[in-house]
Amino acid sequence: MLSRAYEESELFQKYLKNYETIARDDLHNDIMPVYYKEAQTHKLISYCNRLNNKKILDVGAGKGLLLKKIVHNNKIAVDISIEYLRLLREDNIKVIMANAEDLPFINEFDIIFLSDILEHVFDPVKVLGGVHRALKIGGRVVIRVPFKEDLTQYKVSEGCKYEFVHLRSFTETYLFDLLRNAGFKLTKLHYDGFSVNKARNKRIYLYIIRLLGLLSLSLGRHFDTIEVNPLIRRIPWLGQMFLNLRAIYLSKYGGFETIQIDPFICNLPNWLGILFFEPIEIVVVAERV
Repeated sequence: MLSRAYEESELFQKYLKNYETIARDDLHNDIMPVYYKEAQTHKLISYCNRLNNKKILDVGAGKGLLLKKIVHNNKIAVDISIEYLRLLREDNIKVIMANAEDLPFINEFDIIFLSDILEHVFDPVKVLGGVHRALKIGGRVVIRVPFKEDLTQYKVSEGCKYEFVHLRSFTETYLFDLLRNAGFKLTKLHYDGFSVNKARNKRIYLYIIRLLGLLSLSLGRHFDTIEVNPLIRRIPWLGQMFLNLRAIYLSKYGGFETIQIDPFICNLPNWLGILFFEPIEIVVVAERV
């Protein structure tokens, strides 16, 4: 369901072909680590309170990880990739092929997700205008974008294999201005997405990891005791932290590789993660007024 203007645009056809290549590559071998996507999806849903009885639109749905975690069927996926849409249709999710700048809805949804989308589109102003029209009065848009990202990594000259990837970076001010100009009222802001590579102070971080590793090694001997189990059940991420740190500490390599520790770090609560790591992304929840 692409408008004639986009169908006839040589630049957009080039963009579309590029995006299909990205989608095929992603379906063949995940471009982003699965553990990171799972953690970020869980957090995104947690920012929305209750989703029951809400009509939901996911713009740029990709593989549908978000919509698959929403249990009801009052949801629609929009994407421009035929490959992604075919996969979603197999999971009995209603799909529509549409460009984010040209959404074919008016006053229809309670919640619209734009997760890792605005950095990819040609015209974020037009996207937000369409989202505003598609929401009911009082409806919410949930937006996640990269935060203060270095865009040089996406240059073909720097080895990036795709011509169109992230077209812009975001700060709080830039994103807030876009939303206000589109007629939204900001209600929530979250900093999330944490990784070893974004540690605020690598030396202090590694020192803390080693101390926690020793602690987890000691606590690990008591995981099955009456005293420890209730705590682990009440705070699951804490139990996972000790399990991961113990595994790292006992690693025969003796190192703290990103692949070993990142699955734990990206699941940290935001209030804790931001103490030790620069956030990779920001999330804004805004209401149509």
